[in-house]
Amino acid sequence: KMEDAVMKEIDCISRKESVDTVGGEKDDEMDREDDDDDEEDDDGQESCVSGVGELMEREKILNRALLFVSKRMQSNFQCHFHVGLMYFRNQNYPKAKESFKRALENLKAQKTKKVDPNRWKSTEARIISMIAQCYLYELTVPGGGSDDVGPEQIQEMLVEATRLDNMQPDVWNNLGLLYMSLNKFHGARAVLEGVVRVFSGYADAVANLGLAAMCSEEGAEATRCLQTVVLRDAAHLEALNNYGVLLLRHKLYAQAVVLLEKAVDSDASQSFVWSNLACAYSG
Repeated sequence: KMEDAVMKEIDCISRKESVDTVGGEKDDEMDREDDDDDEEDDDGQESCVSGVGELMEREKILNRALLFVSKRMQSNFQCHFHVGLMYFRNQNYPKAKESFKRALENLKAQKTKKVDPNRWKSTEARIISMIAQCYLYELTVPGGGSDDVGPEQIQEMLVEATRLDNMQPDVWNNLGLLYMSLNKFHGARAVLEGVVRVFSGYADAVANLGLAAMCSEEGAEATRCLQTVVLRDAAHLEALNNYGVLLLRHKLYAQAVVLLEKAVDSDASQSFVWSNLACAYSG
């Protein structure tokens, strides 16, 4: 199984890393920066930096293992899908798209085999939605985007995904994000409110409703939505970050720091959270 192969490769890489680093110099950037800190830095800050460094190192090992396994299992759609998720999480959307498209090709190649049709359609819908989301996020990057794929094509992908499986909240959530990227906040809220009515426990849609309210300068509604998500899921990265930004807008810097530090604890690899945390500290 893919999971077993990944774990074996992680174990192999981990053993190699332990041999390579014995008696050698640390090459981790955060470790070097920590060495240069003043002696007056408190233990909490040192612990935070050390913990982040360890998390990043473990993530690098896992990423290398996934890439290794994907080369060994070229026809396994699950493997390429997880590689796509890895690149997506690291905001490398071109490579994420490539992996998701490879996963979709492999999935379609297995269609003739004995597979539950509904399960196949559901998986295809999810992969198509992730491809569309990559194109969508590329549109939001200055100078990004594709000459061949614009908002209309992204919408067509998401509509195709809903036709395959209209009970996946992620797909509808991505459609709401598309409308927000086009400053169509009323349309986004209509979609997201529909998602919340059907999938009341789907936190991402509630968080994005809060974001849409923020963009529409409706602070009270944004606060209500984001507080709801944070109370349900204290580690929800986007809700913590956006709530922190909302507090920064109101110059509530100390409260923003608390939320943004929790966002860092949730995922220390996201640069936008660190940037917002820096703004909160400087306030």
